[in-house]
Amino acid sequence: MIPGAPTTLAMVSQSEALIKVSWATPSSSGGTPLTAFKLYWDKQGDSNAMALLTNAISPSATEHSITSSNGLVSGASYDFLIVAVNVVGDSANSNTLSSIIAATKPTAPQNLRRYTAGTLVATKITLNWDAPASTGGSAITTYTLYWN
Repeated sequence: MIPGAPTTLAMVSQSEALIKVSWATPSSSGGTPLTAFKLYWDKQGDSNAMALLTNAISPSATEHSITSSNGLVSGASYDFLIVAVNVVGDSANSNTLSSIIAATKPTAPQNLRRYTAGTLVATKITLNWDAPASTGGSAITTYTLYWN
């Protein structure tokens, strides 16, 4: 029998040069040991068809990193799925992990300025700035302000 499908395919981390994914091993190996996992991907906007990225992931692995050496392009969006393999064949597909972006660094916020409307208070300063021109393909989640 073929193995059960891997489950809970998820993104662990991402950067402009790396996307790391994880999964849970199938609940059934099909009665024979797993021999590998196969990871498929699709660069959105290319073919809309999953292509084999690698068929040589260790059967004991639960994570894999995709880098520029695999053809990862900074700023591009990808879909992923994984299958388990034993001597009988390939499992059904895992869930599809969709729209994962190899994010680039955002540009700097612009036009930092002191907020001047309203009453000035001696113990408080309010600052404003304009959003970066580019988010790098991923949502801005935090701004860090340094002062001296």
